[in-house]
Amino acid sequence: MASADFDSIVVFIAVAAVVASTVVLPLVGGPVKKERWYYPLGVPTTLLDPGKGWKEAQMSLYSTEEHCYGTTRLKPPVLRSLIEEIKERGGLMEREPKVRLEEQVVIFLDYVAHNHSNKALRLKYQHSPLSFTRIIDRVSMALCRMGKDFMRLPSTQSELHVKLKDRHFRHFKDMLGAIDGTYIHAAIAEEQQSAWRCRKNFIAQNVMAACDLDCRFLYALVGFEGSANDGTVLKGAYRNGFVVPQGRYYLADGGYAATDRRILVPYQKTRYHLREQAVAKMRPATKEELFNLRHAQLRNCIERIFGIVKKRFEVIANGPRPGTQFIRQKRIVMACFVLYNFILNHGSQPLSIEPHLLRNDTGMIGNPEVRSEDDEDEESVDDE
Repeated sequence: MASADFDSIVVFIAVAAVVASTVVLPLVGGPVKKERWYYPLGVPTTLLDPGKGWKEAQMSLYSTEEHCYGTTRLKPPVLRSLIEEIKERGGLMEREPKVRLEEQVVIFLDYVAHNHSNKALRLKYQHSPLSFTRIIDRVSMALCRMGKDFMRLPSTQSELHVKLKDRHFRHFKDMLGAIDGTYIHAAIAEEQQSAWRCRKNFIAQNVMAACDLDCRFLYALVGFEGSANDGTVLKGAYRNGFVVPQGRYYLADGGYAATDRRILVPYQKTRYHLREQAVAKMRPATKEELFNLRHAQLRNCIERIFGIVKKRFEVIANGPRPGTQFIRQKRIVMACFVLYNFILNHGSQPLSIEPHLLRNDTGMIGNPEVRSEDDEDEESVDDE
């Protein structure tokens, strides 16, 4: 009898302990294991709905053009072509658990187009923060691998661009395109920021690029400190695969050395920029001014391409989030350049990518060519 009473007491104590730990302690604020929350306004890991991200990707692929463009800045046929190219040429595989390849591409495009925070992506696509980091890395690396197919330097046998057959530009028949550098915001540790502060007084990487007259990237070098001058970056480009065929050249601005035969710079101390020419409302009075005018009209393609890319990809315009690894920052910039070329290859004109991008860095609208009031009078200077 005593043994039975003892067993009943033990069972009662065990049941009471379970009830206290699961019901009473939570009500009085006792030690209960809390659900992990990554962000104050996020959702608990256990409540994530991975299927929501796939639904978002499906909407971009097969819903209206407006929805697809609003998310990825691509039209549905171009998006589907990009996914196929990334599979074939980029080597991207569905390695991320529960995230299909199509969804990975949509997430990356949404990120670079709108510069979403990890928190915003998590709320929209319902994946863990680590998943988004992996997705951005994998898609950007795949696009960089595609660079060899979509960013190619011209050879000596490259055909003369139709624009150079114009009588106003016949003296530039050996040019291949234009080069220039641009500052792109960078996230750098505070103790290292002095070397990365550019002349415009913000932390940046100095990116050099070359493009042709169709506003297509031919080459890009990323990762130089913001304090580096254009000449130093160009020397780095020569050491990293930037080859100029014998007898050909690229147009460059006055920040580059005039002694380099692989580039052609304008006359110094002579009116040059298109805005200056337009404001002056004067025909070129000398051969030097006429040369600078034609030089500016042709070199303007590199100014336009930088302006379009920065406005099209907010991640480039506004810079990465603090704490982003620098190697990831470089990959994202290069991936955006390759993506830009991919879009051009699928029928979009440079200025039709975004209608509001018509105003370029030189202040001109639409076609940046500036002709004087009387081309015939200019031609008399040109022919002398």
